[in-house]
Amino acid sequence: MVYRDKHWLCPRDGAGLEGVHIGVYAFMRCPDCRGAFLQPIVLDAMCAAMGGLRPSTQPIEAARPLRCPSPSCSEPLRREKVPLSLGVAEIDGCVRHGVWFDRGALESVLERVGLDALAAQRR
Repeated sequence: MVYRDKHWLCPRDGAGLEGVHIGVYAFMRCPDCRGAFLQPIVLDAMCAAMGGLRPSTQPIEAARPLRCPSPSCSEPLRREKVPLSLGVAEIDGCVRHGVWFDRGALESVLERVGLDALAAQRR
């Protein structure tokens, strides 16, 4: 995606991020590592579509923090873990720009949100 003639770059491998539209949701994805970067409002809407809220996270230390992919930022991303049914997903977030999910992590988090919503309905 281009912002003021500068590209948003993958925090993992430096490739230019590409805009992706899935239904009404727009976000950026790395064509190489298949990671995804979402604005918080998009992540919240996806979680709501799964029937729940964005799951709570716990901060963890990253030996080498990733940098925000925004060309106007490049601050270190905060590493957080999201408890899942089986294990955890690690995500990296920028307070101003969004959340980075490594390949498969977004799907795992959305699955957790959906399963939690189903469990809450059955109570």
